[in-house]
Amino acid sequence: MKFGKVSLEELRMTTCDIDSTADAVILGDFNRYSLEYLPNLGIKLSIDVYRRIKILNTDGIAKMSDFAIGLYHSNGNRDKISYFKAVTYNEENGEIIETKLDKDSRFIEEEGNWDIHKFAFTNVKAGSVLEYKYSITSDYVTYLPTYHPQQDIPVLWSELYVEYIEQLEFKYFMKGRVPLSFSDHHRIEGKIQDTWIFQNIPSMEQDNFMAPVINYKTQIDYELRNINFPGQYYKEYTTTWQEVAKDAMKSDYFGGLVKKERFYKDITAHVLADSSAVTKEEQVLSAINYIRGQYQWNNQNRFYPSRDFNKVIKNKRGRSSDLNMLLLGTLHQLGITSRPLALSTRNNGILMESKPSIEDLNYLICYITIDEEVFLVDVATDYSGINALPSKCLNGKGLVLDEKHSKWVALETHMKYKRRVFVQATFDEDLMVSGSCQTKEQGYAGQSIRRSIQKEGSEEEYISKQKNGLEDYEISDYSLIDVENTQKAVGVKFSFENEELINDMGDLLTLEPILFKDFDENPFKKDTREFPIDFIYPISLDYTYMYTIPEGFVIEELPQPTRVTNSDKTIGFSLNSVARGNTITVSVKFNVDQAMYHTEQYEDLKSFFDYFVTQQKQPIVLKQL
Repeated sequence: MKFGKVSLEELRMTTCDIDSTADAVILGDFNRYSLEYLPNLGIKLSIDVYRRIKILNTDGIAKMSDFAIGLYHSNGNRDKISYFKAVTYNEENGEIIETKLDKDSRFIEEEGNWDIHKFAFTNVKAGSVLEYKYSITSDYVTYLPTYHPQQDIPVLWSELYVEYIEQLEFKYFMKGRVPLSFSDHHRIEGKIQDTWIFQNIPSMEQDNFMAPVINYKTQIDYELRNINFPGQYYKEYTTTWQEVAKDAMKSDYFGGLVKKERFYKDITAHVLADSSAVTKEEQVLSAINYIRGQYQWNNQNRFYPSRDFNKVIKNKRGRSSDLNMLLLGTLHQLGITSRPLALSTRNNGILMESKPSIEDLNYLICYITIDEEVFLVDVATDYSGINALPSKCLNGKGLVLDEKHSKWVALETHMKYKRRVFVQATFDEDLMVSGSCQTKEQGYAGQSIRRSIQKEGSEEEYISKQKNGLEDYEISDYSLIDVENTQKAVGVKFSFENEELINDMGDLLTLEPILFKDFDENPFKKDTREFPIDFIYPISLDYTYMYTIPEGFVIEELPQPTRVTNSDKTIGFSLNSVARGNTITVSVKFNVDQAMYHTEQYEDLKSFFDYFVTQQKQPIVLKQL
């Protein structure tokens, strides 16, 4: 496949042979990584990427009509684009028409040490073929980009060619389920040459309650083990996780930073002056609250703190690693045992104990021990509390760093996503249902609200969005309680009206009593499941609805009581209804006690959710006298 040699046959494609439902297909994806030694310049990395894409329908336009190139920079060095070309091809009157994309039209976003160059093809239609090709020159030779042959659309051909001088020793790792079509490994004239080819690769997209798809996609990683120019230069690179930990803890910009008292003296002084911080746990909480009140997270997830830590102190703003380092340094000054805990967030993939690489670490939290009790804290994510890590951190295992005795710990939680909902309502002669709703959002339910408030920018913006989401209701008196205190549940209160809830059937009226549902439909729609079900955390829902019936109506039928569990009794659902005088009470309880379920349990889960969703829609039936 050569750039520019697009055929009419490709332009006239209407379906993908390996996936008839595909909106687009990658016809060819070619990647080349080349490492060579240049006199007076040292070792240089060249990255060449060429991709050809077929747009099959209008949905494919939104999926594939733009792309991005990430360029890394640090300490004065910077990746550079040395070649770029992108073209849209369309057929008009039997001829192939080209529309070029000018590289100067790119849009650049800064994300920490990365500049993300974003491009959008022009004149893209259903039926278009898109091509782009670019080359990057880089000084960062210790880490080759992860190769991902599998995408969220089918790929007919994907190829990786890696070439490097024999003075470099690399180890490669491959994971995923897509089988290799061809591989070849040679040493020729002082160079190692590896070729990897995959064909007819099925798409893989994110599904409901699934760990990030990056954990399952097929990929190949290269890791530098050493550089060896005999008699001139030798450097060994990390080969074990213990060496990763040792290198980090001995670094002046990491482990050494913890001991630099001047950075933490203000926080330490605040904690020591805090009369409410008597116990060690209270001192930890005091330090957390001070850091969160005085410093702002810049929304960058990082493992290493900023090199210029003075700037963090001066500007009161920094990376996630900067803020957590502030807590680690403060606790060190207070004599409270703490260690850095290195991890990979959910969107970055699960850490592999068999693949030690500092490049796979993208987050840092605090591992604290008080009287043999362990506390995990992320200071940067200010909607999380002690031992209530944000969901992004609940990802396999993390590594507690120590120069001599590092250890792996499970990044899981026993804290639930817990909601208690209490609704009081009535309706009048015009069948207007009105009432009040109060909820107690505990654990990850409260954290979810706090995270949304942070995303929206303020409580007012969050409330406005919630009201817009309840567009069928007239919402008033919406208020939030205890948002700032992460150790408490969030309270939510509002009043509502809706004149469309009751179905008038002549002399009978019906009303579905559970108005504000967490699961209005079954999230598991596919017949089969390829990957484990990941709820992230256990779930507990408790609804109570009380309805007052006006005069002139009698109860014809109530929702039938039910109680059911799945086969291993880790999921339970119960519904009860009772009438006393002119009051009807309907209560629903729903619990998921495990965070993770195997694919073999999918059919059981799917059937259970079907039953749950159906049963909670049982109506109240009233008869008018």
